This record gives sequence, C-alpha cells and structure tokens, in this order.
Amino acid sequence: MLEAGAIQALLNQTRSLEGNTAIFRPGQIITGKADKLYPDGLAVIQVGSQKVTAKLETGLSVGQRYWFQVQPGNGKVHLKMLMPDNKRKPDEEGIAGLLLKLSIPSTRENIEMARYFIKERLPLTKEVLVKAAELTKGDKAGEVLEILKFLLLRGITPTKDTLTALQIARNGHPLPSLIESLDNALEAYSEDSETILELKKVLKDLKESGRSGFNEENGTSKPGHINEGRIKQFLTKLGLNYESRVSEVLNSSSGPAEPVEAVKPLLLKLLSENPPQPLKDAAEQLVGKITGLQLLSHESGPVQQLMFQIPFSPSTNGEITMQWSGKKQPDGSIDPDYCRVLFYLELKELNHTIVDLQIQNRILSVYVINENEKLKQLASPLIGTLKASLAKIEYQLSAVSFIKPKEACIQHAAKQMGNYAHQNKYSRMDLRI
Repeated sequence: MLEAGAIQALLNQTRSLEGNTAIFRPGQIITGKADKLYPDGLAVIQVGSQKVTAKLETGLSVGQRYWFQVQPGNGKVHLKMLMPDNKRKPDEEGIAGLLLKLSIPSTRENIEMARYFIKERLPLTKEVLVKAAELTKGDKAGEVLEILKFLLLRGITPTKDTLTALQIARNGHPLPSLIESLDNALEAYSEDSETILELKKVLKDLKESGRSGFNEENGTSKPGHINEGRIKQFLTKLGLNYESRVSEVLNSSSGPAEPVEAVKPLLLKLLSENPPQPLKDAAEQLVGKITGLQLLSHESGPVQQLMFQIPFSPSTNGEITMQWSGKKQPDGSIDPDYCRVLFYLELKELNHTIVDLQIQNRILSVYVINENEKLKQLASPLIGTLKASLAKIEYQLSAVSFIKPKEACIQHAAKQMGNYAHQNKYSRMDLRI
C-alpha cells in the first residue's frame, strides 16, 4: 500500500529531523565528560563529539564521565548529575543503578526499555517508562517502539489511543474506504438517534465535498480539476482541525459559537453512546484514521509539517495523500516561497506514483517517481502548459525529473523519499526547462 509507505516515511524522518546536533529534552538521560568547570555551577560537558555549556546542581571532577538527566529550564541546558559513568556503554548493572536513582523498579523489561530510551535519546521518566512497557507487550513490539519514539520526540504523551491511531493511519484502509464502511454500517442500523441522523447528514456533505473537490466546479464537470474551496471544506467536515476550533471557542470572549459540525466530534459522541459492535468498529477505525493524520501533522521548531488525505476518484475509493513541509509564517500558514509538497497517488493507468514539488525562492523543481517507462514521453507535451500556468501565479519552473525505481516495490521508494533524489537506487531521466 502506497499510503503505508508515506506514513512510514514520516516515522522514519525522526532521525533526520534531529540531524547531528544534540537536542536536549527534559527527562532525557545522557552520558558526558566534564571538560571544564566554571564558577556559578557552569561547566562544559562533552556529549559525544559535541560540547555544551550546562548549568549543574552539584560539583564535578574534570575528566570524569557522568550520567546526567536533563532538567526543565530556559536558556542554558540544566543537568542533574545522577551517578558516575565508568563505562562507555551502559551495561545491565549501570542501567539498574540509573533506574534506582529514578525510583523505577529494575525489572528486566524496564532495563531493556531504558536501554532503548538512552540509545534513542528519548526522555526517560518513571511514568513514560511504565507506559512504554505496558504498550509494547505483544507481537508488534518493534512497530510500537517506532511509534512511541515518534510521539516522544514531538512531546506527545504516548497513550493507547494515540498508539492505535497511528497504527490505523499506517496500516489501515484508505480514508474513502473507511468512510464508505461507516456509511454502510449506519444504513444497516435500524435505529436513528439524533447523533446518527447528524452523522449521516455530515457524511453526505463530506462525500459531496470530496467528489466536487476534484471533479466539478459550479456544476461543470472538469476531471482532474482541483477546487480549493471544496478541498478545505472536506478537511473541515472531516474534523482535522476540530480540536483547534474547540480551543478557539473556549478562549473566545465573544460568547458561544456555532456547534462544530464535523465527522470526528460526531464519531466521538456516537462511541460514547455504546452503539452495536459493527457500527462501533467502523466508527473506531475512522476516528483512529483522522486522529492519526492529526498526529502526523506537527511542528519542529520553525518547521511545520502537515499531512492529509482527500478522495481523488470516489467511484474507486481512490485518494491522494499530501504531505506539506516548510517554515511556519506568523499567521500559521506554510511559507509558499520555500516549501516542499509530496503527493502519493494511486492512479488507474499509472498505478503507484509519487510527485515531489520542491520550492526555493518561488523556483519550483518537480520529481515524478513512477515505473512507467513511457511517462516522460507522455508528459513532455504538457511541460510548456505547466510552465505557463506557474508563471501566472509568479512561480518559475526549473526542471521536471522522471525517476524510475529500479526495484519493483514503490513502497520502498516512499520509505526512502526523504533523500531519494540523492541516492543511487534510481535511474533518473531529467527534462530541463
């Protein structure tokens, strides 16, 4: 499934977001050597190949290695010395000693989990470790650890609900298919409560927004045409911005606002009413999918990343998965002059396709990943039209590159999309403008 590759790519970007620079988070356990000592509790600590000036609570000896826990605080890094570190790599005895300092039972499960947290530079607290040990019980421990890491590095508290949501987003069915399943479950249920009637109405509006978002405008059929207003309406009706809208209402001084008519809040309300199992299953899958997409959209410092899915061909349950990343502007939008947009497409004739748009100073480069050997020939006559259309909105087209994966598995290309343009796994055919 191409969409699974898109989700996996986001999870895999955790390491690339950090780069080679040490990032210190409250609760994180690190090992370092005291390099220099200064008055007022300041010291230069060498962590790996980097040196950091930190504020310490206790005295140290120059040249000695220690285990530290990062403490909350502004400005300089605040460190709490836990114990001397006499070994370069933490062994079982050393980790057990650390757990003792943190008032965490030194069970074998906790020791192994703490070893993973230290290796991956994750915040380590008693509450998080206990929750992680609880969530990783089962036959999908590796997948769960990967998702836990994604959540913790973004400051999101891991819970069963957030874990399930990301698992559904990663491994579940396409969004149009889940919407259709819920619609069928609602029709099969004979009792129409107020919540169900509202949900049926919003689902009808949602499906209409999805259809017209790509296929028609003002009643005129335009296959492949994107209606921006309809797409925004689809995302709002789905409930991707539900929590932020609730927050705005709660913080507003202008009094009560109109109720939020969206799929997600109605699904949550429906689930609280204990519906029959088939309807409950369909509702849980869809609300998990929506929540998973919300979790995958995040900020990392000044960089914002958004991910959402929209129907492309409702008759075949097709969809487009879109991933936006770029610098966040004061109004909350992504800077259109410097950003990147990836489209993960399932097309009837071309099958799995990835389109990567990279924009630098309004100069746009396009990379198309597809296995069809004739794609360059088919697309070449359209390049001039694309260039002219972009010029009308003050963008300059620099190049269109067609990339054919050497391997038959397009999912592998999706997983590696973060740096595919510079890898040798693809043969490249470039068309320069």
